[in-house]
Order: sequence, then C-alpha cells, then structure tokens
Amino acid sequence: MDTLISAVNQSAQKLDTKARSGQDALVVLASRKYASWLQDSQFMSALLEPFSGGSSTGESSGELNVLAAAVDGLHPLHPFGGIPHGFSFYHGSRDVILPNLWRDNQPKVQRDSKSQAAIKVHLNSMNQTPSTTGCTLPLANTIFQNGLQSTLLASRWRRSGAESPLELTHIAMQQSQDLVFSVGSTASATTLEAPLVPITAPRKILAGLGNIISQIEVDGKPTPASKELEIAVTKLFDRRTKEGHEFPPGPVGVWAVVVPPATTQVRDIELLQEWSNRIDKNSTAEDEWKLVLETRSLVQEFLGNGTMLYRILSGGGGWGKKQGLLSLDPETKYSPSEEDDLDSFIQSFSSQHDGSVLGGVVAPGSYVQYLVSPPAGAKPAVVVAEGPSTSIAFGTSEAALGEAVDSTKGPSDWEFVPGHFGAVTSHGLFVAVTPSKVGVISIGDMGVGIAKLLIAKGFQVVTNCKGRSEDTLQRARDANVELLDSDADLASQCGVILSVVPPRDAEATAQRIVDGLAGTSRPVPLYFVDMNAVAPSTCKSIASRFERSRSPAVFVDASIIGAPPRLKSAPNAGTNVSSAPQSDGDDDWLVPGMPMSGPHKLADYPGGEDGLGAKVSAVLGGRHISPEVGAASGLKMCYASMSKGFTALATQAFTSAHRMGVLDELRGEMAARLPKYLEFAERGVVMMPPKAYRWVREMEEISKTHVEEGGFGPEMFLGAAGVYKAVAEDSPLGDEKIGKRKRGTTLEDVAAAMTEGFERKKKKTD
Repeated sequence: MDTLISAVNQSAQKLDTKARSGQDALVVLASRKYASWLQDSQFMSALLEPFSGGSSTGESSGELNVLAAAVDGLHPLHPFGGIPHGFSFYHGSRDVILPNLWRDNQPKVQRDSKSQAAIKVHLNSMNQTPSTTGCTLPLANTIFQNGLQSTLLASRWRRSGAESPLELTHIAMQQSQDLVFSVGSTASATTLEAPLVPITAPRKILAGLGNIISQIEVDGKPTPASKELEIAVTKLFDRRTKEGHEFPPGPVGVWAVVVPPATTQVRDIELLQEWSNRIDKNSTAEDEWKLVLETRSLVQEFLGNGTMLYRILSGGGGWGKKQGLLSLDPETKYSPSEEDDLDSFIQSFSSQHDGSVLGGVVAPGSYVQYLVSPPAGAKPAVVVAEGPSTSIAFGTSEAALGEAVDSTKGPSDWEFVPGHFGAVTSHGLFVAVTPSKVGVISIGDMGVGIAKLLIAKGFQVVTNCKGRSEDTLQRARDANVELLDSDADLASQCGVILSVVPPRDAEATAQRIVDGLAGTSRPVPLYFVDMNAVAPSTCKSIASRFERSRSPAVFVDASIIGAPPRLKSAPNAGTNVSSAPQSDGDDDWLVPGMPMSGPHKLADYPGGEDGLGAKVSAVLGGRHISPEVGAASGLKMCYASMSKGFTALATQAFTSAHRMGVLDELRGEMAARLPKYLEFAERGVVMMPPKAYRWVREMEEISKTHVEEGGFGPEMFLGAAGVYKAVAEDSPLGDEKIGKRKRGTTLEDVAAAMTEGFERKKKKTD
C-alpha cells in the first residue's frame, strides 16, 4: 500500500494543479484483488490526498466525492494489448462526471445482495454533433476478496483543517452509477472496435422466435440456421490447426450480426457482403488480424444504424423440428440479477407480438451474419502514436479472469501512465450508440427558424421533405438541413424529433413517425416533441398513439410562444409577434418561449447534462412546467387566444371600418386612446396573411380548449376561425407566402384585399 501511495503522490506532482482546480470528484477503478483496499479508510485517505488540495498543495479544500469500484482488469495501454492490473484514476467536477451520485433515486444495495453492480458510462462527443455512446460495465465478483458480490462505493471526504488528513464523512454501497465523459477537442473521437471477422455471408432470416433462429436463406433455399455455420467452423478449425494455432478449451466463440429491417438495411448488407468476401479458404490468421485492423470502424457504423451484435449461446445438430436451431444471447441490456435475465428472455419472445423491437432479437425480415475472433497467438504488434494523448477506454476480455486472486500485496514498483483511464470486464460490455441527429418536421417559417438555431449551436438537423413543395425543399437546403428520404430514416437516425406543423397535420405527422418506428431497433427510445398549436385533448390523443403502438418512443408535450428564432441582427419577417419579451441575454439569438410538459422531460434523454436531450432543451429554453401531458399545449392555447385572437378581432374591425369609410377615424381614435393596441394590431394584421390557413385550425383548437377545459361555449373562437378562413380562401391574401409578399403589407391593404374578396364572393352568389 505504501509504495502505491508514494507513487501516486509523486505522479500527482507532475500534473497541472491549476488545471485541476474546481474538480471535486474522483473515480477510482481498482483491479479485483485490491477490492479490500477500497474499504480501508486509512489507506483511502492517504491515496486521495493528492486529489483533494489542502496540505499537500497549500490550497484550501472542500469536499471530495469519490466513486470507487473493483473491476476485472484495467484497460490495455494499446490496442489488443495485455490486461494490466492496478489502479486507474479520473479527476473532475462531480456535476459533470458523476451527475447523480447522491440523488435519492439511485438504486440501493444490501450487503448480502446477489446482484452484480455496474458502472454505466456515457461518452459524449461534443466536437460537432452531440452524440452519446453508452456502455454498461459489469463489475468484478469480489466475494473472495471482501465478501461482497461486487464492490461499488460512493463516499464523501473532508478535512477538518488545512493540515489535517482527509476524513471519511459518508460512505454507501451502490448498485449502479452513471459516469459521464465529455470530449471537447475537435481532434478527439469516440470509437467502438471489436476484433471480429466474418466466416459466412449475410443471410436472410426466414424463421425464428424470440432469441432462436431456426431457418435462413442460403442461395435462395431455406436452410437450417446452423448448417452453414457448422461447416464454416469446421473449416476454420482445420485451417487454424494446420497453422499451429491452438483453440482455447470449450466451444468456439461465435457472434452474430443481426441487421433489422430498416432503410439502411440494403447498404449494411452490401458492406457485410464485401466484408465477408475478403476472407476465403486461403486466408491465414495473420490475414484475419489484418482485416480486423482495416475494418475496425465497421462495427461502430453498423451499431449506429440499429444493427445488433449477439453472442451465439448454443445450437447445431438435432433432428426434426429442432434441427439446426441457433440460440442468440437475449440479454441485450445489462441484467444485474437472474430475475432480470429471465425478464429479458421473456421480452425477446413477447416483442414479436406487441409491435416493439426495442428489446427483441429475431425480427422478421432481418439478416444475420456469423463472426469469430482471430486467434490471440497471431495478434500483431500495433504501432502506437507517439506524443501526449488522453484516452478513456472500456472493453471486455476473458483474459481478465487470469488475475491471481490470492495476492493482495501489490507490486514493489508501480508504473505511472498519464492520460489513460479505463477498465475491462469479463462479463460482457453492453454498448448502445445513441442517435445524435435532431429531426424537424416541417421546414416552414417556425420550423426553419428552429433548425437554423440548432445548426448554429452545432447540432445536425435533418428532415423528410418528400412530397413537399420546391419552396420547402429550397428553404431546407438554404438552412443546411439534411434531407432524408423517408420517415423511417428519421426514426432510425434521430434521437429527438420536433414536430412543428400546421395544427391540422399534427395527428397525421405523429402517426407518420409511429409508422416509421415500426420494425426499427433502437438502443434508446426516440424523444418525440410535439410543439404544435393544439388543444390539450388533441395532444393527449397524439400521445396515446405512441402508447397504443408500443413504439420505442417517449412523448413530450411542448408549445411555442412567440416569433420564430432569429439572429438579433436579422429582420423579423416571420409570424405574429409576441407581446411578451423573448429570451435574450448574451446570446446572438432571439428565441421564443418553448414550455414543455408531461411525465418525461427532454433533458432526461440519455447522456446526462452533456447529452443530446439536455443540450437541445437548453438551446430551446425548454422549461418543463408540469408532469401532465396537455399542460404546455393548454398554455399555448390560452396565450394564442389573446394574441392571434386579438389579430382576428383587429382584422375584422379594420376591414369593416374600411368598407364603411371610417378606417382613418378608427386608427386616429386608437392612436389617441389605445396606442399599444394599435401598434400590436398593425404588426399582427400585416404579418398574418401567409399564416391564415394554419390559424383556422388553431382557432378551432382554441375553441375546443375553452369548451373542454374552461366550460365556455365554442362561438367566440369558431368566429375567429371564420375570419382566418375568409382571409385564406376568399381574399387575394390567401396566395401570400413568407418572403414573397405582394398584398397586405399595410393594414390598409389588408382591409382593401378583404373587401375585394367579399365583393367577389358576393357577385358569385348573386
């Protein structure tokens, strides 16, 4: 212990103390054989000293929050290297790296618990588009080291004086803990690698149930699922044996890539076919490793498209109906106990019938390809780039089990390796690549404003404009919005979709996304944010569509109060102007209010404070006002009653005054007695014509709100709907488009155009 403490102190002196100021959290990962050391408060006090400030640095010290865990091994220092054992440290801000360390909703664990603890790691890449790679790392079994099934300890440390040692003030055993890393450098990247090579071509799954594949298509013919694999493994065994490579005891480890039916399936299958073509009967183990190094990014690409990677548990042989069955590991998510394993197994069957593929394994129309790892004995020496670098790495390795369990003294000399943090597990690493794009439907005046704002803040925004007008397509291109070909593409590639459509299209748009989610496989649910001007009851009806379909989606009720987002330097050529101040501050953008409600918050999207949901919510100012679906929509309806409702009254009043020849008199009276009303009317009425067609349904939704929620009659706002219908359908103003205005650019011309429309309509009916 003393040699380790001395080594840590000496190493800490080489680090930049100023760079560590304000860092009040430390993560300590220790190899399994040192698990008991983590419970020794005297040892831990000395070990943590260099990270706490205080006596060793001359600084005053506050509280130090520590998460300590025993792992199967530390991560190799270079790709495919040996598994080192010792301690790994990561120092940072508690709010950033351990955001929920002391929250009351953290799972608690009893000392005699049989559940296996785990660390849930979120790797957030913030250089261009916020994206999250999540992985769950099961911890080591430490029953022989300290009597605990797993060792995951959260603790607080504080010193009573500047010269006093650190004292333990609180400690608790944890069942799981989120660990968040944000990578801010443009030179950094989050990568997923798996040393696997294909031994068969991709094949279509013809029959299967739950986690069982029974039949695949080979050369156009139905074939037992394991038949081709058995032949391939036999040939592989013979070839490697001739090369002098020994197989480890037990069955050959085989993996299956399952490509679900999605819009990226054709491209993924083409890549898999090309991948398999590069290995043939003349290939050697060295060729396999060469292919691994050349195609190391493929696994990450496939996972990002919704493809799943499963271990094959058993299969082959048999006769009759059992002939050639293959069993895939149904545990696609981390299960801390045997009961959870059973639930995962049951879900793999039930998902076939309830329309959900979030937890399913074998979905109809999927393709499967079998993979193996190259032999360890042929592993090449990998050249490591020179120069300072920082790496955070987590992985899985059965070699970690080779650690001696009876030695707890530690080495006499400890090697300090700066800039490297991570661990491996022998229990399997559960990886999920969270979609990072933001979908916006549709790219109208408000939608394009939101899209431009998000793009300016570094998000990748996409939409599906198929079947839309050329004006809409050009608007999207001008805003640098990526155009996708289908709603299925939106559903699979987006983490968040914002629905910003005319009220009449709100329900149909939600159904489009429900349909687009059918047959997709997602590591995390899609967050569908309905921002449309609809009544609370309509909003609840939309939410129920997702619930009934059991889609892998989360519904968030939201509304938009104010004009579209725009740069402060840009002219406001948009919709009705809010009388309430828009969010301002030090930003260059003016952003409307966007209150949200419902049981789920957009900020809850996986990834913590640096995740996609939290970032989008912060940019939009998504204040969550209620746990009830309908609250945000209801607020919008009440607000629009006074803003757009007043515009309808003003349009009617000024048009009637124009027809009676007293428009100037009305303007004069309002300027003298109601100047603010006149100012608002002049802006609102002039900006209204291109939006009138949308506001017909919005007024109907407002009427519905006041009837259902307030107990009033429907007449007032149905009348307002009639005003906007007359503008859109009976007058020349119905042809107006934002950015291409010809009529109605003054209050007088709005009244004149309405008069023309009424007179033309009267002539048709006479």
